[in-house]
Amino acid sequence: MPAIGDLAASFEAKASAWSDVVKIGRTHLQDAVPLTFGQEISGWAAQLRSAAARIEAGFEELRQIPLGGTAVGTGLNTHPEFGVRVAAERDGHLRAGRCVQQRVVEQVDQGLRYQFAVAQHFDAGCD
Repeated sequence: MPAIGDLAASFEAKASAWSDVVKIGRTHLQDAVPLTFGQEISGWAAQLRSAAARIEAGFEELRQIPLGGTAVGTGLNTHPEFGVRVAAERDGHLRAGRCVQQRVVEQVDQGLRYQFAVAQHFDAGCD
């Protein structure tokens, strides 16, 4: 994620530097109109910032893991702190490569059954 922010900042600097370079802009089936190269580049920066925000929002849900619910999410025969302890242990290992900070989903049975966050994240092309 820092690289996306760095690239957006670089585009923003270039947009400012090239704010006086005029070019022709075309939209499908529309008249050609002048715009600056800086305006075009600022659009690229905005797209990057928007994509980064969507990816970050997806990470929040992806960090939730359904642990401690046993087979159907009831927690039967499971230590009450099992999910939290395992999440903390996994978090420590995963942070070695990247900041993940996992947490146990509040409704474990729902977390076991529904994978909307994963589907939404990958459907958005964020693989």
